[in-house]
Amino acid sequence: MMNVANNIASNVARNAASDAKGLVVLVTLSLLMGCDSQAQSVSSEQADPQNALWEIQTRSTSEFVAQANRLESDIAALCETKTNHALFKSQAQWVETMKAWQSLAGANYGNETAMSLSWQIQFYPDKKNTIGRQIGQLLKSEEDMSTLALENQSVAVQGVGALEWLLFDGMPITQTNTGTAKLEAEGIDKLAVRCPLTQAVSSHLVNSSERMALAWQGNLWKEASEEQRNRDALNILASQLDSAMKTLSLAMGKPGYPKPYQAQAWRSGQSLALLKARIVALQARYIETLDGVLREQNQSQGQNKDQQLGALADRLVKHWDIALESVPNGDAIKPYLSEPSDYRQLITLSNNLEYIKIALADEVAAALGMVVGFNSTDGD
Repeated sequence: MMNVANNIASNVARNAASDAKGLVVLVTLSLLMGCDSQAQSVSSEQADPQNALWEIQTRSTSEFVAQANRLESDIAALCETKTNHALFKSQAQWVETMKAWQSLAGANYGNETAMSLSWQIQFYPDKKNTIGRQIGQLLKSEEDMSTLALENQSVAVQGVGALEWLLFDGMPITQTNTGTAKLEAEGIDKLAVRCPLTQAVSSHLVNSSERMALAWQGNLWKEASEEQRNRDALNILASQLDSAMKTLSLAMGKPGYPKPYQAQAWRSGQSLALLKARIVALQARYIETLDGVLREQNQSQGQNKDQQLGALADRLVKHWDIALESVPNGDAIKPYLSEPSDYRQLITLSNNLEYIKIALADEVAAALGMVVGFNSTDGD
């Protein structure tokens, strides 16, 4: 499979002159490389501690709803035109939608409705290729492909994983003599077969995203004590970090025995790009919620204690940067799973994330008088 981000960018750029909508995509694609600025902008905008957690959730859900709606529109255009440009545009928007989801994946601690919706939005991990098998069965069946009918199907075929399969899997694309990518006739035929289900899933995703936004409409922490807010902030961050590390460890498997098809977004070749987006979101969440708490501990704890907490906060900020910088170049994880030298880069990244995990569980939790557990399977 070609490098999706580069391929999409080059093909959209070539078509943008003849399609005014391409301008929108070019702006969107610029975000593919710009996620690093998110944490920096957050650090200069310290949120109201009382509302920080809720504001992160509402901001993240609003962005996800917007991206899911754009994806639905792009897929509708794709199914109407069945052109190269429309396919690349839909694939690019799928990536953007997934990047928006990274701020919410594993972050719905304490909200049962949102936790339940998370499985509808992303069925992961998919260790037995449930998505591929069930999508294949639906395409061969004569079942109703409407959004309403999809509600009665497995969560495996209701979300972003199903859309990845429908947009990326087995799409025959070749390079022309001019260097542009061309969707072969076989691919156009596949689109014709897949489009009813693809449109139904994209509409269902919009519905799920809007329901999640509604689930976070009320501030769960409005009446919560400062201690409860800090505890939940730490638990959410721990859950998200554990979830992110799982996307890496599942693909890495054991040295010499990697499992590339266990990676998140392996069909689109976006595993590392999404992990990087997740780390950026985690770093931003830490800065908005816990960094200030550590730095503003009551002076009654003693000067030495405060100095220690300040040093801890500085160290965590530094190690979030180190973790982000250690994400290997490229979008896909598969190229790093074969050669020992490449695999060691993934080990380095894993170790950097593990350092933060231990610091949160042992040092931050202790400083705040808490006990934190890591379990990314608790609903997300």
